[in-house]
Amino acid sequence: MLDRPWAVLSAGVPFDDFTKVLEVAFDEGGASGFIAGRSVWRESLPLQGQERTTFLQDVALPRLERLVSVAADRARPWTDVRA
Repeated sequence: MLDRPWAVLSAGVPFDDFTKVLEVAFDEGGASGFIAGRSVWRESLPLQGQERTTFLQDVALPRLERLVSVAADRARPWTDVRA
């Protein structure tokens, strides 16, 4: 475990894989957060217009909310880390 706060970068891996990685990083590695982009919204890139908007609202937003929930339940608060 590091003696300072650290965050997990999604690196564009599939969403389900990233969620599993987060759980391990929080539970076993003491991570304090995450940085995610493509893992959440990658499939929206080829879409356009309303189809993209619908994907972002119906798929990407719930994905992000899931990651926030995992972090809220498992992440080590950055304030708990002694430098």
